[in-house]
Amino acid sequence: MTTRPLLIVGLEAADGGLLRRLVAEGQLPTLSSILDRGSWGTLAGPEMVSEHGVWVSLLSGVSRGKHGYYYWRPLVPGTYDLRLTDLEALGVEPFWGRLRG
Repeated sequence: MTTRPLLIVGLEAADGGLLRRLVAEGQLPTLSSILDRGSWGTLAGPEMVSEHGVWVSLLSGVSRGKHGYYYWRPLVPGTYDLRLTDLEALGVEPFWGRLRG
């Protein structure tokens, strides 16, 4: 059995409507080829309010409900103070860490 390579492309802050129009007009042939041969989706919902956690979910395969990362500087509970988030403390590893075999 042959394993095909995996390519994940994230277009952060891209205008999805503009990209789809340019693909349809033939102006982005490489992106068009990737879209035709692969799977793709558009992020929507609360992720667009606090997009930082999307990358943790994408790279770990773990939902926000499990990793709890929504923003890189969340409020300290019960205060208006901000704290930096230590991604290592989230306890999730990148999806490729589970591919080692």
